[in-house]
Amino acid sequence: MSRPHPLPRSSRLLLSPLALLGLALGACTDPKSDGGGDSGGDGADGASDGAEGADGADGADGADGTDGGANLPPTAPVVALSPSTPTAGGNLIVEIIEPAVDPEGAELSLSYRWSVDGAEAPAHDGPRVPAEALLRGARWSVEVWANDGAQDGPPATAEAVVGNAAPTLTVSISPTRLSLLDLAVAVVEAADPDGDRLTISYRWLRNGGEVAAGVDSLPLADFSFGDLLTVEVTAVDTEGGTTTETATLVEIENLPPTAPIIELYGGEEARGSLYCGIGQESADPDLGRIDGYVISWSRDGLPWGGAVESYVQPGDGIPSGTTRAGEVWSCEVQASDGVELGPAGTSASRVGEPDRYLWTCYATGSTGPSAGLCGRAYLGSAVASEISVSGGVQTWTAPETADYRVHLCGAAGAAANDAGWSGGPGACLASTLRLSAGESVDIVIGQAGSGGGSLSNGGGGGGTFIVASDGSPLLIAGGGGGTRTEATVDGCGGRGGPEGGAGLLSGDDNSCPARIGGEGEGGGYFATWGAGGAGFWSDGADDIDGTITYGSGGRSWANGMLGGGADVSSYTCADPAEGGFGGGGSGSGCYGGGGGGGYSGGEGGWVAGGGGSLLTGVDAYVSSSGNYGDGWVDIRLMPLP
Repeated sequence: MSRPHPLPRSSRLLLSPLALLGLALGACTDPKSDGGGDSGGDGADGASDGAEGADGADGADGADGTDGGANLPPTAPVVALSPSTPTAGGNLIVEIIEPAVDPEGAELSLSYRWSVDGAEAPAHDGPRVPAEALLRGARWSVEVWANDGAQDGPPATAEAVVGNAAPTLTVSISPTRLSLLDLAVAVVEAADPDGDRLTISYRWLRNGGEVAAGVDSLPLADFSFGDLLTVEVTAVDTEGGTTTETATLVEIENLPPTAPIIELYGGEEARGSLYCGIGQESADPDLGRIDGYVISWSRDGLPWGGAVESYVQPGDGIPSGTTRAGEVWSCEVQASDGVELGPAGTSASRVGEPDRYLWTCYATGSTGPSAGLCGRAYLGSAVASEISVSGGVQTWTAPETADYRVHLCGAAGAAANDAGWSGGPGACLASTLRLSAGESVDIVIGQAGSGGGSLSNGGGGGGTFIVASDGSPLLIAGGGGGTRTEATVDGCGGRGGPEGGAGLLSGDDNSCPARIGGEGEGGGYFATWGAGGAGFWSDGADDIDGTITYGSGGRSWANGMLGGGADVSSYTCADPAEGGFGGGGSGSGCYGGGGGGGYSGGEGGWVAGGGGSLLTGVDAYVSSSGNYGDGWVDIRLMPLP
């Protein structure tokens, strides 16, 4: 692009009309012989006048101020490029070291002409070249000149060569809050403005000292809480450009113990003792230790500062003679890991509020109790006016809006071998359900499988079920599996998880794995080796060999929860063994053990699988001990604050 050139100043000659006419006539007329001198004199005078007129014109020009000399151009500015070694990581900018000056004091404007590697770059006509246009090794130059509105001044020049841009790098540690259980991970965002390939290296420090290098993550199991962790990350490009960043220091936090699950015993009678027991221990997720428990009591919402007793933990009891009818006592328990206390587990009881204990009402075998049996069984108890029975299902109605602490166990399966072996125990659970006054739940109490010590077959135990009035299951404790006569191991118990147990085809194997199958479904069978236990949603499989049905599977909730039985008209192998009410599978086969009933049914087998369990509610857990015998349900009212 050529620079604009200043316009020439105009020269103005001012002549009168008469002078112009005289000049024209003088040029066109010959001088006369007579009186030619006069004529010539007149012409000279005219010429002289014309000359004077010309001088006057020049004077007029001077009078208008333009005869003071020609317009002077601005001076050249003094410029430099910043940075002196630019990179693709930033812009290239013209810096004015000394500005241009106009001698007449006119306001100046600046123009820029950029070139790269000797070729003009018309896309850039301002004081800046953006970073994205800068390529490593390119030579950029700029001309800068000033203009006073009439003409340009001389240009100033500057140039720079684009160098290598160092990588860009940001570093953080994830997660932002760390415990000894965490894997600390370096989160890196790295890029090279020149597009080079980068090499990333890592260095981990604990309290300022290096503990690992060359890895982007670090397990913290060997750290201690309070330690400071940092990671140093270096990015190097192919030209040797290097950037190092260090993440923010992160303090390793102690994770407190979990809350224990509390069971409060006693309080059924005034002036009795209370015991605050730990149903499920606290766990410490990082240090792996529980140094002890801190127990505090309150009475009617106010802290208790009176006498306490110690049974298992310091201060876990209230002495007899202390409580009064109608008082609400609660205990709060926190675990310590030696560093801090964890969240509290709590339980409450109203003095004089009875337990509600539900059982089989003396019923045995594959069918449940009648209303008459339960009427006699519960006569005089707290639940007598709260229970109705139909088809073996006991419907219980909550007397008030409260939290109800519920414990339940499934029934045991039967062991046919009479040499001291046991069938599988039923699973036992605990949970808290919040129920409104007048709200009902339907309850099936599992009954033990038959055939114990028969030297032939062992029936599966029934599961214990608590089901909401809309038919949705709330709590289910799986029943234990039965075993056949030649089994020389104890049976498989009801399972704490939702899966039913697999049936085993060896008399000396009670590894009791989970079966493969859908949750809530009935268990399968092995031909002549026992029928399946029922699941909540579907029946257990019958034990069929060709056209002969040796025994039936347990029946689901929708089908009455009956235990499996045997068709004695076609039965040919010793004594039949019924599954217990609650969906236990029949052990009738040649020979077999029946699967336990539960949320998912257990499979039949030489050693049959136990039924699965279902937990809902608050503070729910599976007990480590099983139940040998019929199932049961215990309900304790916990008044709301």
